[in-house]
Amino acid sequence: MRVEKFTQKMQEALQAAQDLASQTQSSEIANEHFLLALLEQADGVTRPLLEKLGLAPADLEARLRGELARRPKVSGADVRLGNELRKTLDAAEREMAKLKDEFTSAEHYLLSLTNDSGPASKALNDVGVSSRQLLQVL
Repeated sequence: MRVEKFTQKMQEALQAAQDLASQTQSSEIANEHFLLALLEQADGVTRPLLEKLGLAPADLEARLRGELARRPKVSGADVRLGNELRKTLDAAEREMAKLKDEFTSAEHYLLSLTNDSGPASKALNDVGVSSRQLLQVL
């Protein structure tokens, strides 16, 4: 994972995800934090992309927040990047290379996340997002 190859919005989302992980008293930054951060970006591409697919981003947000609420809380711990998120971001970088793009973007992350098996991926699938659909609108 090379953060210097992230778009500015991806870098901002990573920082926002870290803040969200701290607020939710999580010990690590997970895909759920990162996806929520992307959804909350005022001028990001994630929310409009989901809307273009005919989906309600609020449903996805509610599922992600519910998942985070179920997780154990820790206080005073340093928040670190979770292995699951690191794996997904590495896969996003591979998507970037496969598509011959210069920077890793939210679109690459979403494509990678649809091929994952964690709670954030399940939430995406539950609201109707698939890699096939994403590729059609990209």
